[in-house]
Amino acid sequence: MIKSKLLSDSAWKDVLAKNKGLKDNGLSKALAEIRKLGDDDHADALKVLDEVLKLVAQLKKSKEVAAAPAVGKHLTELTGAAESALRDVGKAKAEADKQAKAEAEKKADAETKKREQDAQRASRGEDAEDDDPSGLLTTKLVPLLRQVNKGETLHALVASTGKQVVVMLSRKPIAPARRKLLADELGAAGGIRYFVGHCLREQGVTTFALKTQVAGLAKKIKLALLEQTGLRVKLRCRGEDGETDDDGDAEDGAASADSAPIVASTAGADAGPSPVALGQARAGWRAARAHALAELGRLKKILQDDYRDSAGEQTALANALLRVDATIRTMDESLGDTLDAVINAPPDQRAAHMAAAKGALHRLIELASADEILQHIDGNELAPDMLIAAPLRATLKDIARALS
Repeated sequence: MIKSKLLSDSAWKDVLAKNKGLKDNGLSKALAEIRKLGDDDHADALKVLDEVLKLVAQLKKSKEVAAAPAVGKHLTELTGAAESALRDVGKAKAEADKQAKAEAEKKADAETKKREQDAQRASRGEDAEDDDPSGLLTTKLVPLLRQVNKGETLHALVASTGKQVVVMLSRKPIAPARRKLLADELGAAGGIRYFVGHCLREQGVTTFALKTQVAGLAKKIKLALLEQTGLRVKLRCRGEDGETDDDGDAEDGAASADSAPIVASTAGADAGPSPVALGQARAGWRAARAHALAELGRLKKILQDDYRDSAGEQTALANALLRVDATIRTMDESLGDTLDAVINAPPDQRAAHMAAAKGALHRLIELASADEILQHIDGNELAPDMLIAAPLRATLKDIARALS
């Protein structure tokens, strides 16, 4: 970075060798640091040059230098070289800072544009870009299910190991390469069957029309959607032979995730809940809570990114982050723990665990209904694709029914 021969420790050491009475005050060490500087070490170079000028000024005031005109001349020339290098490095640093700022602004603009495009796609129920598969099997599946409810027909891909199922939906035909994403979600290296088809609304029911025999498949897809999205979907399958398979809940009148208020009765704690219903409710809560916490974390990052450079908004930002953190703390695992206790408890001990589970459920129902963040988070202006409160409320409904 600095090429002047005067600004080298070897030149100064030659001067010291020729003037035995002259003492080094640290200038040799400072000049040696110049040799270690890289081309982009502008800040360090400015610091070293300032130190060199300070040490040279000290030496010029010494009696030894006053008695040795040749040394004084060398130090004067060294001062000029250091000042010249200081100006050059300052200009180089200003140019580098300008370029870095331009690149940062360009990157920020690109990220903002991408967020806006992703939000627009999500609001229309479209898939994310091919190079961004995150959320395709979870958060980005929710708006697609909404599009089906509105009457749109989507492409569907179902992967099954026999016991476990994973579902993907898309407005466009699903590429075979996407099968790896489903296989990874299943955690299986082999033995996976893939069923292609469409997902549409028929006779008020979400229907998977698949190119396979569908006997017993509706309940598995229903449970898969519950685990992937936290939503309970009234569902049936139709096979290529024309046969249909219902999820078995069509008669219960509570299939819609948005229908019916949340009610959790505290009476009848000794009634025997369905282990299957409790297991499904527990899986649904696990998925809905994980999704909610991930999205709340994403909201925090969006807030921090959008208001980072707004000095006047820092107080408002801090208060907003505190409110989000309060919501996150409230959404602990107490409900999941109490549900596990109910499921695993002997019959004679189940009543106490049921009461604890209903208490935890009531607390979360109040949170979902009254929390300031959850009241306004779905489809908010900073992240129009964000959907947290609706899946939470739907899952709490399912748990309330399972505990009744």
